[in-house]
Amino acid sequence: MATNGERFPPQLQQFDALGKRIDMLHLSQGWKFMVAEAAKEMLISIPYQANASKNARLHQLTKLMLFNPSSSLVSCPLSMTDGAVFTLRSIKRQTP
Repeated sequence: MATNGERFPPQLQQFDALGKRIDMLHLSQGWKFMVAEAAKEMLISIPYQANASKNARLHQLTKLMLFNPSSSLVSCPLSMTDGAVFTLRSIKRQTP
């Protein structure tokens, strides 16, 4: 699946054959598999769980480091998602 994900990266199709805007993202089977595996392992939610330990970020980082080499770059949008969640939670804590 890693090879499939590397060979066939996501493709954005912005227009159909008639020029109508569709903005469709086409994912290969490898990418779909890697995304599903990341979700199964809850790679992003580890430090955000209610019962997260003080070492939850370290646990998350370790799992991501093991996942990354064969992830077909799925770890990139995962990292962006984690950054967005962290930022939004920080803003939420600051608002009265």
